Amino acid sequence: MYDIEGEYFLINGEVKPVEDFDAKLVTKGRPLYEVIRVMDGKPLFYSEHIARLHNSARLAGTEIPVSDGELRAQVADLLELNRIRSGNFKIIFSEKQLCVFKVRHKYPDKIMYESGVDTVLYHGERKNPNIKAIDTVFRSGANEKMMEKNAYEAILVDKNGFVTEGSRSNIFMIMGETVITSPVEDVLPGITRDKIIEISKKLGYRVMEKKVSYLDLEAMDGLFISGTSPEVLPIRKVDDLQFDSQDNKVIRSIMGAYHELALEDAGRFSAK
Repeated sequence: MYDIEGEYFLINGEVKPVEDFDAKLVTKGRPLYEVIRVMDGKPLFYSEHIARLHNSARLAGTEIPVSDGELRAQVADLLELNRIRSGNFKIIFSEKQLCVFKVRHKYPDKIMYESGVDTVLYHGERKNPNIKAIDTVFRSGANEKMMEKNAYEAILVDKNGFVTEGSRSNIFMIMGETVITSPVEDVLPGITRDKIIEISKKLGYRVMEKKVSYLDLEAMDGLFISGTSPEVLPIRKVDDLQFDSQDNKVIRSIMGAYHELALEDAGRFSAK
């Protein structure tokens, strides 16, 4: 049943039992979407996610069919009806259909944060990286590579050999006390990505948005994944390259500061 869970979902504002969910409602055309994490019963960085959804719609030549107030009320209804205290929910917009529902999630465990995760390089590009849209063909190729290598994430490499982002995340690299990530025009402008850039500057680190060849990764002191579910997750391996990212002091400080910011933001959401 797609990736929906819980008891109820909303379609164009109408509450329905999950048994009535039909993926065809939200998979026509090129659906736009946001996945938002819930912490202590409140959506995390909600305003930023909705702003990105509007930006995706603008770039796709369309617009979200409800006001921000109406959408906020729908989200509040979803959280209350399904008694969601922790987890993820998704907003999908496709051909005038706006659907809000709880989705299955899998957060990294404690060992992954302490030891780092394995990744693989995947030579491929999104059609338009600035639009958060479902691309099943692209995702299936990356997923196949990850399954083949038993990797947590696939790091994308464009046609010119530059690292861009993860298949479902953003990627950061550390060199000394410099935090490096791909230029925003080459990637999905992740909400967590923006927060990490903000945090890094406040911590006194230099932040650079620049193109990095995958051949130059071995010169890095560490790398990490950022995203809604993984938050800040150290990378242990990229193909056969080994890193001590989990022990890197820059990465550890960013992890701690991000967690504090998330806790602070979680209490800000209001249904009105």
